[in-house]
Amino acid sequence: TLAQWDPLQDPDRLLGTFRLWRKALKLADHHEQPPEMRVNVFGSGAAGVPAPEVEVAMTPFESLLWNIWLPRVRSSINNDWDPRDPHPVVRFYEAWSSFLPPFIRDNFLDQLVLPKVSKAIGDWNPRRDTVSLRTLVFPWLPHVGLRLETFLEDARRKIKSLLRSWSVHDDIPEDLPAWKEVFDAGDWDAMTLKY
Repeated sequence: TLAQWDPLQDPDRLLGTFRLWRKALKLADHHEQPPEMRVNVFGSGAAGVPAPEVEVAMTPFESLLWNIWLPRVRSSINNDWDPRDPHPVVRFYEAWSSFLPPFIRDNFLDQLVLPKVSKAIGDWNPRRDTVSLRTLVFPWLPHVGLRLETFLEDARRKIKSLLRSWSVHDDIPEDLPAWKEVFDAGDWDAMTLKY
């Protein structure tokens, strides 16, 4: 079933199945598990000795997600997703994010989603692109958490560049008012006065 699953078209199709597996594979806290039941943090095999305090061993369920679920999701995002249409992956993330262990959720954002979105922001050109910068950025704002400042850095530069090349004879850029909330009030005022 996993091989035929398209995470972007049917994001929550297997969520119920994984919930049942989580319940079935629920074991004692990893500190109480015998070493042969522990899997190292990268899922490559059982840890024969107790894990160091800084490295927490994956549970069998986390290993299942890391080794089976995540590669399927990675393949779909890397091969089938265009960040200029964020909604399929946003829907997927919203369906799965509260269910996933934090390290898998972070890996999903940091390794799969945000690099593609950041590249799309960097490549964005107001004269060539058919989608607005807002379309690329705003759907992710509720989900990036502490990554917000880093995530918005290039987008803010693009808005400043857009205003720098703007002429008074042109219409005001359509999405400009929406960006006011993304800038610090002082930066916004200085930028609008300057350009």
